[in-house]
Amino acid sequence: MTADVLPWIGDGLVLLGLAILTLAVAGLVFRADFPVRLQAAGKGTFLGILPLVAAAALTGTAAATTRGLLVVVFLLLTTPVAAHVLAWAAMHDADDPEPGSDDPAPGEGDHRVA
Repeated sequence: MTADVLPWIGDGLVLLGLAILTLAVAGLVFRADFPVRLQAAGKGTFLGILPLVAAAALTGTAAATTRGLLVVVFLLLTTPVAAHVLAWAAMHDADDPEPGSDDPAPGEGDHRVA
């Protein structure tokens, strides 16, 4: 009985992962604000891959399960770091000064020699 149900559960997990990844892509395409797009990419990546790895662990071999767990650990460690670096770079973007500031645009009025 259990062997008959596992492929159906695996297929359901694959569909769930694909739905989450599709929503993440929609968040990247249709949102204009950078922080919201960054959140959609970060959460969508991890939460979309997790059901896919669970489906592989359910229906695959022990080697596939081990590789899937390594992928999950890698994403768990690197996704927040990448999101932080992208947010920091966007916050400290020197090419786009805030409107109304007295800072000259890059290359204008700054005659210091490096």
